[in-house]
Amino acid sequence: MPYTRTWSEELVAEWLQLEGYFVEVSVPIGVTKKGGRFEADVLGIKIKEHILHVMHIEIGNLGQSAEKNIQTLQNKFSSQKQNAIIDYCKKKLGFKGRVSYNNLYVATYVSKKTLPIAKKSNINLKRIEDFIREDVVPAINKWKANPPFHPKTRGKIIMLPDGLWLLHLIDMMTR
Repeated sequence: MPYTRTWSEELVAEWLQLEGYFVEVSVPIGVTKKGGRFEADVLGIKIKEHILHVMHIEIGNLGQSAEKNIQTLQNKFSSQKQNAIIDYCKKKLGFKGRVSYNNLYVATYVSKKTLPIAKKSNINLKRIEDFIREDVVPAINKWKANPPFHPKTRGKIIMLPDGLWLLHLIDMMTR
């Protein structure tokens, strides 16, 4: 299994895992004109009610130019890349049914001008602090309220799985 390149990619991968997805990182989805390759930062895949659910998340730092940022985001989630990701997931799992594809860009930095333009352009963009507050913390709380096992401890402390290091840190900081 490839390793994430950054702590923010690791956080997204751990969150998807907690949400019940099989997770892959740095998934090759095409080649550049110069011979390099395009990669999806993090993919979450799960089958629910006979539908293949694909969550494609890109993570990074967006600069000051809102116009360039929007162009970058549209390119990262182009229909060509979406189709390549869907085909990859279907082939990997041998799946032939319906597919639900969703994407998200988690920005470790984004200019204030970019956020409203992204919203108008129907680009799913969140600042990392909003992602943690709106998605990660509620997922931790939901998982702890209904863990997939019955804890043997008598106290009220329910621990997340050991390998989810960043989620452990966030859990400790938000208690």
